[in-house]
Amino acid sequence: MRIGSGTSLSLSPFGAILATVALASCSSSNGGLTVTSTATSTKTVTSSGTGTQTGTVTLTVTTTSTSTSTVACGGAGEACCTGRICNGPSTVCSGGGGGAGTCVACGGPGEACCSASSCGSGCCVNNTCVASGTECSVGGTCANGSCGTCGGNGQPCCTQTGGRADSCTASAVACSNGTCAPCGGSGQVCCAGDACTAAGTACNGTSCVVCGGAGEACCAGRRCNAAGTTCAGGGTGGDTCQACGADGQPCCTGAGNACSSSGSQCVGGVCGACGAAGQACCTSGTACTASNTACTTRAGGGGGSTCEACGGGGQPCCEGGACAGGGCCVASTGGGAAACVASGGACGNGITGTCSGSACGNCGAAGSPCCSNDRCTAANTTCNTSTGNCVSCGGRGQACCGGGRAGGGTCSSGNACRGVATDAGGGVTYTCDACGASGQPCCGIGGVDARTCNSGLSCAAAGSGVAATATCQ
Repeated sequence: MRIGSGTSLSLSPFGAILATVALASCSSSNGGLTVTSTATSTKTVTSSGTGTQTGTVTLTVTTTSTSTSTVACGGAGEACCTGRICNGPSTVCSGGGGGAGTCVACGGPGEACCSASSCGSGCCVNNTCVASGTECSVGGTCANGSCGTCGGNGQPCCTQTGGRADSCTASAVACSNGTCAPCGGSGQVCCAGDACTAAGTACNGTSCVVCGGAGEACCAGRRCNAAGTTCAGGGTGGDTCQACGADGQPCCTGAGNACSSSGSQCVGGVCGACGAAGQACCTSGTACTASNTACTTRAGGGGGSTCEACGGGGQPCCEGGACAGGGCCVASTGGGAAACVASGGACGNGITGTCSGSACGNCGAAGSPCCSNDRCTAANTTCNTSTGNCVSCGGRGQACCGGGRAGGGTCSSGNACRGVATDAGGGVTYTCDACGASGQPCCGIGGVDARTCNSGLSCAAAGSGVAATATCQ
């Protein structure tokens, strides 16, 4: 059948085809700001079988694609780096709010005030620099940072529009109890824009405190200096440098592993055990480490993915569509998740016959006819719609099990599901190819952050929609 703009897919016994690329949060360094864009599209398609394969099946296909780019940050005219930091000389982060904004020139007449309200010999009035000798909008003439009788160190705070006497116009002073007092030093009040001027300090609440050490406030840009710590607390003030990486602790950031314990991974910003029954699926290596478990996404998509018991009657099918004791992996006709039918049980879901030896009567096993709606029921098999027979899948050069696109279909270890164009009209076939080496598909399934490459390489996404790929670089 044909979907969307001409992508050809075959239905499979493993339910809906879900192609996802995991979102990555924005990050920055002196090298630039990493920005991730995501696009999602959903189509519902109905296919009718004819001849010996009759019936109708409706399949909902959701495709989420991600593209990642790195943009320069911190210089004049560039985006502000994380924490609204600008690195260029005489620049300050302006506009946007939160983590957005642009680095603009500051300190000159008519420009934005630099950090700590600095305008050289001028005055900072309503966050705009006024030249010395020029009349201030709050009254008086600017001289050495003071607007006449207000705004300078030790003078009363100036009254802004609206009648609030709460502004200072000199550099490195802030309004405190109606008087402009020094700001930015350790133990002093924070300057305008929550700025601190003393090295190794950060604004915590209303005061500048020593930052970066374990248990101390995070420095600018949510940075911590102590090894084995990360900035945690929500990003709205009061954040501290906390121990990270162990189970139950915040995930570490920057270079190195987010979680230090073997068998642990970062879930919702916290490190926790993964891979065992009832635990979150691991995002690197084998998703589920316990025997007879499979990574299952709960209905509705909001419950996350957990390792659940598989292979028994009524349980999800194990990897490759395997069921214990000669059971049959039967997908629902509505495209839902496939489940195991125990040997001797009725296959159901529109398939007549009794399960025996992983086949439903005379259909579903390798070399046997496909069951209704192009379904196969034995492990590591898929329906070849050209011949109407079930064939082996998952091995190198074979069709992907699950019938899905890259990121949805499964292959044996050391291989990954990869789509290859088959005609000028946009037809695509999905086969298992070698993975993990430079230029090869990333190993595993799921989003980019859940897939793996050989040592020294990383998985990166490119393109969008059906054309999206994830390769090792």
